[in-house]
Amino acid sequence: MPGLTLLVLGFMEASNWGWGSAKTIGALTAGAVLLVAFGILERRAASPLVALRLFGVRNFRGDTTVLFFAQFALIGLTIFGAIFTQDVLGFTPIEAGLGMLPVTLPLLVAAPLAGRFYDRAGPRALVTAGTLTAAIGFAVTAALLGEQDYWVLVPGYVLIGTGHRPRDEPDQHGRDELCAAQAAWPGLRHDPGRSGRWAARWGSRCSARSSPMSRTTS
Repeated sequence: MPGLTLLVLGFMEASNWGWGSAKTIGALTAGAVLLVAFGILERRAASPLVALRLFGVRNFRGDTTVLFFAQFALIGLTIFGAIFTQDVLGFTPIEAGLGMLPVTLPLLVAAPLAGRFYDRAGPRALVTAGTLTAAIGFAVTAALLGEQDYWVLVPGYVLIGTGHRPRDEPDQHGRDELCAAQAAWPGLRHDPGRSGRWAARWGSRCSARSSPMSRTTS
């Protein structure tokens, strides 16, 4: 997308061009205008590339917001954490990569367990506990960076990996949110994009759950 490209270019080159330069201001302004225009066009399109109406569903909006900040923090940790261990702690690139294992290994173990818990208890308790655990891990890591000792950082890394929510949820997890989204926008099921394929897969289940027979038998 040209809008995102111009925004990224403006932020990346601002230190060289200067924040008040015409190039920086022009790139950032043009990028913002193009993104706004993209949003307006997508809302009016019959088959949008991005189903913006989904953000009108509270559960979907909340889930997306939590996931955005979680991924933002995790990417920052993996990139700048590797740089920190190399430039400050003197790790080699391979050692820096291996140093991230306390983050990734707990995530691999917690993901299937979290999926089973999600199926039984729903998202609210799981997401709240996971987000708080990861937030504590980030706070511990940030507080102990000044120690310049890798092993002091490991407990925070483990908390982050344990609390970080699995990126790919089991199919059942989107069921209630999808049914609500289809009620808000019936055309979603016929959208050829990824959200439309997801909707088509679950559409019959949403219909069955809303039918009088399903309510009677349940």
